[in-house]
Amino acid sequence: MIIYTGLVFFAVTYLPAARDALYGTSAAQRQEFAKELRGPARSDQPVTAPNVSLPALAQRLESEWGAGHVASMQIIHPAGESPYIDVRRASTSTLSVHELAARFSAIDGERLPLPEAAPATMRVRSTLFALHEGLFADWWLRWLYVISGLLGCAVIGTGLVLWTVKRGQQHQRLQPFAVQTVYRHSSHVS
Repeated sequence: MIIYTGLVFFAVTYLPAARDALYGTSAAQRQEFAKELRGPARSDQPVTAPNVSLPALAQRLESEWGAGHVASMQIIHPAGESPYIDVRRASTSTLSVHELAARFSAIDGERLPLPEAAPATMRVRSTLFALHEGLFADWWLRWLYVISGLLGCAVIGTGLVLWTVKRGQQHQRLQPFAVQTVYRHSSHVS
């Protein structure tokens, strides 16, 4: 699963031909790909310090969600709109990471409605990212991921050793006397 999700994340980097075949190679066509993947771009203004106390807001949310569950706060000021604060929740029990949990006005701290759901492509990417990183899991399952990865490496390594030994025996039978002598001497050296 980790290899598959890693390939999914880097598919455009490793295999850009698929993207180029579907969208084209010009800058405008690549922007169309990015727009479809992430949604339309928005124009932001520089952010100033909010009128709301961020530590007080974090304490308020931690009283609702529990200690340590506020993952991040981001102040955003879209052009032509009022600034707001997006809060993301730290979660180790779901497959959705970086999901927006709350939105507040940066002017008066009033809770704002959440925007509509992210595009399906971003939700799938978020789920695959959580699977790849093991972000949904407790510590014991993350260690199981590590052990499983090491066992996979051991399977590949032992398979290589067995294949090499078998291949070496076949070469010794089929090759001339000089090559057999080199094999024999190299086995005595090591």
